[in-house]
Amino acid sequence: MTDAAPVNVGSPFLRTSLVFGAEPSSFLFVADLFAGREPQRIDAAAAAGAESEIGFRPTVLLDSQAVTYLHQFVSGSSRLPSPRREIVETFLKFAVAKGLDYNPAFYFLEALRRDDDASAEYAFATARSILRLHTMSKQEFLTTGRLHPDPVALAPYQTEFGLETFDDIAAAYANAFVREARGHDLATSGAGRLSYAVLLTIAAIHRSRPGTGPRDIVWKCARFDEYLGALGIGLAFERVVAIQHFAGGIDNFLPVQKGANPERALARIRAAAWDIELLRVPATWLALPPEHGVIVAYPCTADRTLALLAQSFTLELVCVAGGTRPIFPVYKLSDPQLREFARKTRVLQQHASRTTEIGEGELSALIRDAEAEVRRACCD
Repeated sequence: MTDAAPVNVGSPFLRTSLVFGAEPSSFLFVADLFAGREPQRIDAAAAAGAESEIGFRPTVLLDSQAVTYLHQFVSGSSRLPSPRREIVETFLKFAVAKGLDYNPAFYFLEALRRDDDASAEYAFATARSILRLHTMSKQEFLTTGRLHPDPVALAPYQTEFGLETFDDIAAAYANAFVREARGHDLATSGAGRLSYAVLLTIAAIHRSRPGTGPRDIVWKCARFDEYLGALGIGLAFERVVAIQHFAGGIDNFLPVQKGANPERALARIRAAAWDIELLRVPATWLALPPEHGVIVAYPCTADRTLALLAQSFTLELVCVAGGTRPIFPVYKLSDPQLREFARKTRVLQQHASRTTEIGEGELSALIRDAEAEVRRACCD
């Protein structure tokens, strides 16, 4: 995290986060983690003072619920009530008018982690719907709200897949997403399991002293600092989650309390490890090699707690070391009081001293011990 002032260059895409709809059960939230500014990406060339003409590729990164809404909209499903249909249409018209792509990649990773035929079949259907949106006549949609095919919009896909008809291209398009995502379960990856272990620890520390006064927050942050320091890891994003949770801002995100069902609590924390990946993607994609443009990702969700978390911080810049070395995202707390509190008490400082990856045995032990702490917290 940082206190440094960002470079204030206005973004040509979004100037703030957006909410489409107002009802608790019907809304879409598009998170602008860049706070209306042009994203800042620093690599070796930029650090040396080299100038670049590489453009930006703005995209709205859809979570599973957002993709479901769009699929229901395209297919005319009766499961999408009229008020929600209006919300989806308003969102799509905004994205089309602003030249924003809508990307279902995160949804496919989430939906296909179970690697079963039913999930794959539904994923094929949603991919077809997304392709219909990508190849529709934008002007016709903006004017009438109708989904009419546009041969010009379809042409790049014909070239990419070497096919002519929409049906053939839709099958190839869906196959590409499903083939890449099927069976890829973040929960079983090293990074995903580490994030899960850390979220378990955040929940256990918060439950051990659930107060949200300044002294309580300092105590909990100190415990979390000690935990990360012992492991020698930084985890900038998890630090943002920690201080927000310790301050009581996102209690529903890691719902551990006395009397709670322990297994349900653990399942919710596993889901939270997936959820925060959606908010981590903008930094990850901003750091990708920019041969075809720098990807500027705006997460889109229908989850209120995740939307609340997305508003609690900004992504100031991303430093790209190059090669196989990690990226270094710099986050900033949005709440001035929490930001000043963190600065004065010097809580949540970096401890990225580790030079080797956490081994499978050590990681399994971390998860086992943290799950035991959460179970005790639910039962005590």
